[in-house]
Amino acid sequence: MRLSFTTVCAFRFRQFLGHSKTAVCCRRFSAMGEEDSPLSNGFDVYEPPSKRERRAKKKFAFLLSYDGRGYYGMQKNPGTPTIEEELLKALLKSEYIDEDSFRTPQNAWFQRAARTDKGVSAVRQVVSLRMDPEEGAGAVEKLNAILPAAIRVMGMRRVTRGFNPKTKCDARTYSYLLPTFALCHVEEDPLTETNRPPREAIEQFDSLLKRFIGTKKFHNFTARREMDCPSNSRYIMDFECGKPYEKHGMEWLLVTIKGQSFMLHQIRKMIGLCIAVVRGFASESVFEKVFQPDRVDVPMAPGLGLMLEKVHYQYYNERYGADGMHDNLDWADEEEKVLKFREDVIYNAIYETEMKEKSMLNWLATLPLHSYDVRESGPPNSQTAVRTGVGRALVSVELAVKAKKSEQDGNELPKIAVAE
Repeated sequence: MRLSFTTVCAFRFRQFLGHSKTAVCCRRFSAMGEEDSPLSNGFDVYEPPSKRERRAKKKFAFLLSYDGRGYYGMQKNPGTPTIEEELLKALLKSEYIDEDSFRTPQNAWFQRAARTDKGVSAVRQVVSLRMDPEEGAGAVEKLNAILPAAIRVMGMRRVTRGFNPKTKCDARTYSYLLPTFALCHVEEDPLTETNRPPREAIEQFDSLLKRFIGTKKFHNFTARREMDCPSNSRYIMDFECGKPYEKHGMEWLLVTIKGQSFMLHQIRKMIGLCIAVVRGFASESVFEKVFQPDRVDVPMAPGLGLMLEKVHYQYYNERYGADGMHDNLDWADEEEKVLKFREDVIYNAIYETEMKEKSMLNWLATLPLHSYDVRESGPPNSQTAVRTGVGRALVSVELAVKAKKSEQDGNELPKIAVAE
């Protein structure tokens, strides 16, 4: 097919315009003193930082220790002070994350090994995120210079790309520090902080703790769980108490529990029930009820004293710890300073708070108000769910005092309704 003369002329004219514009542009740049392209002179091309290819980020695990007092748990919750909030602020200020990752930590692949509730401390907590390996040099020192003294980054390790501190964790160990007067029998009342239980009471307490070992249904040791929920089944590997020791004029006992995972309030309720049995408010036969489908009234020990002791990565260490590219997560090099923080900060905080606020002593006074028997679903009611004789007497006295005060003030007498 032959092109017409008009078409050929139009094509040649467009070519001419293109070459002319290129020549004009080249002359303009030359007139401005613009040098020839480095490509034509044999030099390497310089790219500004914004145009450089970004270095690949790697995932790192951080070991944290913190005193949970004054914080509403580990996990970030806008409007409330949390451990994660403080850590993310420090990461942002150190320029390890940007504003977008601070608002949405998932963008930096930020993950935690375990949640901790309000006021609960951690001896060895693990979090992970992705960051530039070169920029991460000296991260421990930089973060600790910004973080409050109650939160310390103890170490960091290179981990695999798919590492998740929660799902890769084989087990978790918690500990609970309590004064031993909590194990004195009810007949020894009036109870004081100077009371010391006999050796038999501590041995009984230890034997009761071991009754939780194994795979059992713990629906009676948590909240807002249906009795037939499959996730109520948990595996406890070990549960024991150490030897009592003296500190600040009081005798203390450390309880340690290791399990695959735990539910909300589970550890506090298990310890609370064992204390109630040792004190004489419930018999050991209660253990025949708590693992049955019925809802049983179980007391919950104070939050003070509970701490996340350690998260275990046995399988991960065996699989990746010796591959030459990733680090072992046993944190052996940090053990000395971790134990020092536990003793100087976490333990001392528990000692001081108990002596000042008498958390355990006040909680022990509520043990008679529990029935330790089958109850209706929903939260227990101290006036309608009481079954023990001592509990009924205490509620009656309390209501009688309120009635007398109302009579003196000229108000209508409150109705006293105590369950039979």
